[in-house]
Amino acid sequence: MDIFEASPGEMSEELREQGIKALVHMLKQFETMDKPGLLAMGLDMYSPGLDSRVKANLDRIHWQLSMFYRHSKPTKIGLAVRHLRWIIENCKLPGREIDRVPLYMLGVALMKSDKGQDAETQAEARSYFEMGFNRITKRDAKLRSAVWARAHFSRLLHEMGLHNDADEQEKILADNYRNDPLAMMPSEFVELVSDDCGDPAENPIVLRLPNKGKNALDAFRHDWPAVPFYKNGKMIGHQVFKEGPIPKTMNATGVRLSEKMKQREKENEPQVCDYCHRKMAINQCSRCQAAYYCNQTCQKTHWKVHKQTCVAPSKTAT
Repeated sequence: MDIFEASPGEMSEELREQGIKALVHMLKQFETMDKPGLLAMGLDMYSPGLDSRVKANLDRIHWQLSMFYRHSKPTKIGLAVRHLRWIIENCKLPGREIDRVPLYMLGVALMKSDKGQDAETQAEARSYFEMGFNRITKRDAKLRSAVWARAHFSRLLHEMGLHNDADEQEKILADNYRNDPLAMMPSEFVELVSDDCGDPAENPIVLRLPNKGKNALDAFRHDWPAVPFYKNGKMIGHQVFKEGPIPKTMNATGVRLSEKMKQREKENEPQVCDYCHRKMAINQCSRCQAAYYCNQTCQKTHWKVHKQTCVAPSKTAT
């Protein structure tokens, strides 16, 4: 298994623990410049550009370690503070803003850290949340990481006594889900906004869903599939299927296909960048539609390599 291509959220807890140990060991070797260890990993120690190769590997290790901590059950994101700081401080591209995902992830990490109850730490966490969400697009606001982080942001605001601001964040989450219910399954939404923080049935975000989130909670508790149900063009709740697969069509305004839900999930999930290998790529090569990049800088830098295989789908077919 390539630890940098792995998806921590889809692993068992045992494999995640193994991944964390391996990444911590690799990080120590790079930070101490352990020559035998780096040579054993296949790092070229003698060609020009060693510093850039080391930095590229450190970027990947810090980011992937953050993701392993984030997806641990219960989450260990509080241990990722220094790794996310590294990403923010060292991966900013010239002339471009800092990527929003590490910013709001650092907000959660600070909340979950040992100093998460300190007023100074809470203020810092709030500033990172605001920086991250001020940069987010409507499409990216529906990503799983954004839903998860915004739910934590609302909890932080409540802890700081800023209840009106917290209500605003909760409303954004509920409205986004209500307006685009095919973005994710209801059980997944409940899991993301709850994240081991109390009873989901008492979660103020879940209570904002249609029917106070009853059907979504049923799907979450019993791992039942569910799809949105419409009346007169308006979503009024979810139809939960306690037995058997989801039917291909629904009694709804228009046809609601379960396959469409899966496709929407795939489209919203960040891909692995073909240049820097971080799972933060949301820009697709418009020509071949097979390569993904974090931004234009990654795409332009990788073009010398990618142009050798970049062929439009229609040309491939002929």
